[in-house]
Amino acid sequence: MDQIKRVFRFIVKPFYKLFFYDFRKNKINVSRNGKALKMGVSAVVAMKNEEYTLPLCLNSLIGFADQIVIIDNGSEDNSLEIAKKFKSKNKHHIEIDIIEMPGALLGDCREAGLRATKYQWHLRWDADMIAHTDGEFDMKKLKAKALKDHTPRTIQLPRINLTGDLFHVVKGKDWDHGEPILIWFNKDISYREFGKFDTVRVPKYFIQVKETTNYYFHCQGLKSDINLIHRFHYFSWREQYNSFDKNDMPEHVKTYDSYVLKRNDFLFQTTDPLKVKYRYQRQLVHSFEKINIQKYGYYPKILRDEIEKPKQRFEIIYDNNVPFIRIDQNDDKMKLFIPDDMDLEWSIDLFFENLYSEN
Repeated sequence: MDQIKRVFRFIVKPFYKLFFYDFRKNKINVSRNGKALKMGVSAVVAMKNEEYTLPLCLNSLIGFADQIVIIDNGSEDNSLEIAKKFKSKNKHHIEIDIIEMPGALLGDCREAGLRATKYQWHLRWDADMIAHTDGEFDMKKLKAKALKDHTPRTIQLPRINLTGDLFHVVKGKDWDHGEPILIWFNKDISYREFGKFDTVRVPKYFIQVKETTNYYFHCQGLKSDINLIHRFHYFSWREQYNSFDKNDMPEHVKTYDSYVLKRNDFLFQTTDPLKVKYRYQRQLVHSFEKINIQKYGYYPKILRDEIEKPKQRFEIIYDNNVPFIRIDQNDDKMKLFIPDDMDLEWSIDLFFENLYSEN
């Protein structure tokens, strides 16, 4: 199939170029509001309750991004304050915009990022992504390559996935091919929701390039329990919500809160917030293993600095040499939580049986 696609693109590429340059000049090299694009990179960072990774993320973009657009989706922690402090400190050498969109759909947040883009390259970034800032994996090397080529294209970046804390990954999922997140911008680009995913749509004349260098770490699990559980439910709810006609939608799917209550009771056999946290972490960490960092060279410098601190926020606790639970040093209630017999006897196998039957 890939070979057929390559042949097709080779044949039609000259015609697309003719169409692109002759008939779509009003949509290239201009922003959504029609102003000329500057040469450089606009990084759009979507966030909600990311106070731990957000400062690491933003600092890792210094030197790579010429513009950083921070879109807050209604954070209830210190994320917004962190973003504002970052802007105050760095606004003299980076263009920084903060857009507040509480309660908006992720696809709509991404669209707002497109409207705010002022530079030729649009980087779709998240607050749990930490870029390399030195050495052979330095993201600035990727920027230099991109700025030399003005061909309409997307660049897919592979990622290393930390989960739970700075030292663990999910077995078999420590690395993946990632997504096309660095995009040559024009007005034909858009974001759309498909099921539970938001996906970038680009014109057919775009080329997709797959990078093999690991330019960043994806700290997907270095979040509070509340944030992790929200994401666990939210994307499932969006998939359900988008799959029904509004007139035939089940009552519990109509609102996110009602969906969460029903799903907690079904998967965790409780709706008690502390018990849900405990049981969520139990099922989460059972698939963890320590990262083989030699396999990927080294951590980004910003994460190396974080590791050198006397104590990290998140820690995986082992029982009989097996990951048992994760501790969040900022969650005082969970540090005092004492599981009862029902918590200890709660079945992880039953959780996964129910999760699979749900789908």
